[in-house]
Amino acid sequence: MPGHILRWTGLGTDPHAWVYVPGSRTQTAVALGRGQEAEYSGFKWLNTEPALLGMERHLGPTPAADRYRVARFSSAGQLLERGYEAPVGEQAWPASPSRDDRYWLIFSKSLHNDDPLAALMPVVALTVLDRHCPDKTVRLSGFGQLPNLELNESPWLCRGYRFVYSLEYSTQVQIVGRPTTRFQGAPAGVYLYDVAKGQRRLLVPGGRGAVASPVAYGVAYEKDHAVRVLDLTTGLDRTVYRSSPRERLQGLHWTPDGTRLYFAYTRYWGPAAWGLFTTGEKLIECSTGKERPFLGLQLGFTSYSWR
Repeated sequence: MPGHILRWTGLGTDPHAWVYVPGSRTQTAVALGRGQEAEYSGFKWLNTEPALLGMERHLGPTPAADRYRVARFSSAGQLLERGYEAPVGEQAWPASPSRDDRYWLIFSKSLHNDDPLAALMPVVALTVLDRHCPDKTVRLSGFGQLPNLELNESPWLCRGYRFVYSLEYSTQVQIVGRPTTRFQGAPAGVYLYDVAKGQRRLLVPGGRGAVASPVAYGVAYEKDHAVRVLDLTTGLDRTVYRSSPRERLQGLHWTPDGTRLYFAYTRYWGPAAWGLFTTGEKLIECSTGKERPFLGLQLGFTSYSWR
């Protein structure tokens, strides 16, 4: 399979990232975790250069006083350029660069919140940073609530400055003795946001997990125990994989050549509470819907960036 995959291992005594070459067991460790005065994490590939987008965190006297920036790094882990600094009292992290790297999507949330419900399911803002015209940068407050907001690793359509994301409200947290409070957001489904118009519209009611094709004007998503592909030019919506009601899919992603879809799955044997399940990965040929054999990535249950 084409491309390179970046997986961040998180902070620790030896923080680093792994770069994988799909279709082989080749992997390279890259030291990306810590500068002299800051911690680095949350890395994504940029699209027009061999460089990365990541989060820079400067530790304060308390966690609420930490300072966060989104910055550009070399593929060797060197800080090249700071592009966005979060207001005091907010944590910011990169979501995705546009396909030409002009726009950076940046999530942020408040660090000043003593409510445990808000800490577990924070409401986030989305900043659309325009690198060419910073004065046109847009901040969308109350964009959604994690983890019920999904903006996956490949949200940007192949042409135009439009990206997809999804909302679904299946995850709820309740504290004993308190009523459940639901975030009052837009209806569940897959949405398309047009940066030039500053408008969003509902593409697929009830859909989730949307990822944009890197070569065609279309979107893959999940709905009704199936992976579907919607052609935004013709409106044709077709099923390329039908899953069992006992399966939960994760990590849906196009291959960089736009011909196949990869995902990982968990298949439960009995009620999920029993804890009896198996896991696996699949690679589906989009033109035929057939499963293709492959060596396996073993990354579908983690956060990764594939370019």
